[in-house]
Amino acid sequence: MDTRPPEVLANIALCLIHQPNCLLDQQRRRLEKDFVKKSGIREQMTKARLDYRKKQPSQPPEAPSSPKRLTPPVA
Repeated sequence: MDTRPPEVLANIALCLIHQPNCLLDQQRRRLEKDFVKKSGIREQMTKARLDYRKKQPSQPPEAPSSPKRLTPPVA
């Protein structure tokens, strides 16, 4: 690196900084587009859960069981 003038080294450094910056900007734009198009992960999970429930055969809700006694019966 001692053979190159400081201006050239500065240009190389700027290029090395600029390249990943452009790639990160491109990735961010793609992630934004995917988020708007496909929605967020929680929305996808909710949709999958609701779709799964729709496919299940409908069963009548079970009757609540009688409450359990917490105290021993009085004699």
